[in-house]
Formats: sequence, C-alpha cells, structure tokens
Amino acid sequence: MPTLTRLIILLALISACIYGLMLVLVKTVSPVTSEIVVRVPAHKMVQQPRDTAPVSPAPVPSPYTEGEPEAEDAE
Repeated sequence: MPTLTRLIILLALISACIYGLMLVLVKTVSPVTSEIVVRVPAHKMVQQPRDTAPVSPAPVPSPYTEGEPEAEDAE
C-alpha cells in the first residue's frame, strides 16, 4: 500500500508542477496583435449565376393511406 500512496503523491506533484507552469505562462506571455490584410482577386468577388432553381425537399410519405381505416384488433 505505501507504494500506491507514493505513486499517487508523485502524480499529484507532477500535475501540480504542470498546472503551475501553465499559470506562469498565462501571466507572463502576452500575445502579439497585428493587422492582417488578405487580398482577394476581383474574379472571386463576382457572384456566379445559379444554373438550377432551388429544389424543394421530397414529401414525407404518410404511414396511413387516405380512405382506409386504421387496422384495429377485433375482439
């Protein structure tokens, strides 16, 4: 049992060190912000005409057909 306790304590210390290093990095390192310019060619800005009209979704078939009563258990 002491070996398991030592292992758990060792893992806890390692995880605490990693967590502490993450906190130090968060507090000390600041991101560098800069403006980004992306040039887009004019031919990519023109909207292409659509060849087909929008397609409506297919109708969902009904589980019951019209005119026929639902099947019920006759007793």
